Amino acid sequence: MDQSIKKKYNYWQWRTLIILMIGYALFYFVRKNFSITMPALEAELGISKVKLGLFLTLHGIIYGLSRFINGFIADRVSRKKMMATGLFLSALVNIFIGLSPEMNGLFNFMDGEGKATMGMVAFIGSLWLINGYTQGMGFPPCGSLMAHWIKPSELATKQAIWNSSHSIGASLVAFLCGTFILNHFSYSAWQWCFFVPALLAIAGAVLVLFGLKDTPASVGLPDPEEIDDNAPVKEVVTEPKEFTDFAYKRFVKEMVFKNPIVWILATSNFFIYIIRFTILDWGATFLTQDRGLSIQTASTVVGITEVLGIVGTLLAGWATDKFFGSKAHRTCLIGLASATACFILFWLTPKEMGGLSVALIIMASFFIYMPQALIGICLSNQATKRVASSANGMAGILGYASTAISGLVFGALADKFGWNSVFEVAIALGIVGVILFAIIWKAPADGYAKADKLEHVIQKATELGAYEIAAFPSSRCVMRLDAAGAQKKLDRWQKIAASAAAQSGRGRIPQVLALPSFADAVKRAAGCELALLPYENEHALSLRRAVGEAAFETVSIMTGPEGGFSEDEVRLAQEAGMQICTLGPRILRCETAPLCALSAVLYAAGALD
Repeated sequence: MDQSIKKKYNYWQWRTLIILMIGYALFYFVRKNFSITMPALEAELGISKVKLGLFLTLHGIIYGLSRFINGFIADRVSRKKMMATGLFLSALVNIFIGLSPEMNGLFNFMDGEGKATMGMVAFIGSLWLINGYTQGMGFPPCGSLMAHWIKPSELATKQAIWNSSHSIGASLVAFLCGTFILNHFSYSAWQWCFFVPALLAIAGAVLVLFGLKDTPASVGLPDPEEIDDNAPVKEVVTEPKEFTDFAYKRFVKEMVFKNPIVWILATSNFFIYIIRFTILDWGATFLTQDRGLSIQTASTVVGITEVLGIVGTLLAGWATDKFFGSKAHRTCLIGLASATACFILFWLTPKEMGGLSVALIIMASFFIYMPQALIGICLSNQATKRVASSANGMAGILGYASTAISGLVFGALADKFGWNSVFEVAIALGIVGVILFAIIWKAPADGYAKADKLEHVIQKATELGAYEIAAFPSSRCVMRLDAAGAQKKLDRWQKIAASAAAQSGRGRIPQVLALPSFADAVKRAAGCELALLPYENEHALSLRRAVGEAAFETVSIMTGPEGGFSEDEVRLAQEAGMQICTLGPRILRCETAPLCALSAVLYAAGALD
């Protein structure tokens, strides 16, 4: 690879990473400011913990739904525009919340004692629900941009670096709002906890919009797999020109909704966020009310937990690449188990031992950020880069559904039974999450092997006696290779064929080819005496009849990807003299169809006698 290209790529990789960190940290400025401001909202406006918990719950649920919806959208639209739009709209919501007391003359938001009326509570709550949706426009673009820009061999480490933006944003807003604004100007200055973060978020939206690029190709660079000398060949290096809705939906179904590891990871995210939100959303409140700390001290502790979370995040990424062979789910297990253990010790610690209580909360935050940082990369790897946002969107909705417990339920429990009951429930749920991660301890590092089904076809076709095996692109292919990637793959494919030939006692090893276009594949296949193309929409000519009515010495079979052949491709094959046939009423998988067709031809030709 040309050194100037590598230099340019490194510049854009770090530029993308830094801007994503700044942008996502600012999302936390206009989200986690609410949690820091809750003691002031309770004291100044008289909004109860139950109502505040309800805000957190509904915000989290809407946020999770938004991440789920926008996860699918982010795979299909400009990611930088989505992220910038979400950040700008969140800023506007915060400005309107800060202005709510000034609207008293219009809507009677304040009663005679200066407390919030139900109208003001509903107004703030509604705006916070809107904020939940706009916040969900931040994470999916980040996950997708990381997968497109970062080298596979560095992804866990770089993902961990980016993920520290969560902690950076949450800690800085804790210091800004709690330690500075509320401490120096009293609870009455709570409005500025919304104004100042909003202005910073607007500046961040401009930076994201004009500073990011969606793909390396947009600046004339190859995909990161081409530049990564340390990564195994495992995925596409160029995306198809036409990724149809049909092909996309089938791939999502296969790699996301029918993937048990993705489901376990997504469900585990629910329990990770229980622990995380207990600290992040209620930390300042329960440390002041249950452990007797001042708002300044409690806010500082919350800020410190986020700083330590950065260290935990970076350590998790490094340890995953260094010790666990990129199996990030193992690091997630260790982190969640350690955080849950800290919660158990906190629960057992006497209230008068404030120093130990603070230390345990800080350590819990340190450990919980390990799985929180890596769950996204786990899902991206298992679902593959092409539908990374979709998988993370599904995890997002489950993760933020946890706010139904960490927000409303924990607020009600604290009001009625005290804070000990909150920690008892959190501990029990943390243990469930640990068990789920333990179930997938032996899972592979990624799901790319599942997506690359051609290796299975090569092995089995060799055993069945195929003379030649050719890979070729079609309009609905999910994955495809450039010249450099094709050569690496070809070397591996040829070794698979050689191994399969030796295993099955064949005297000849079939040649494995990578043809540059669909037209080249049709031309090569049509050169055989019997050229067949099984097509799911063909009903007149069966493969059995096509083989039985022909006299042939050579035969070719062309089968398609998960998305099937397009009508134009079928027409091109037919014009070249190939026979379009059916394999029966069932829709076969892309790895099943060629083996079924080859077996049928062998039987009809008497090769199995």
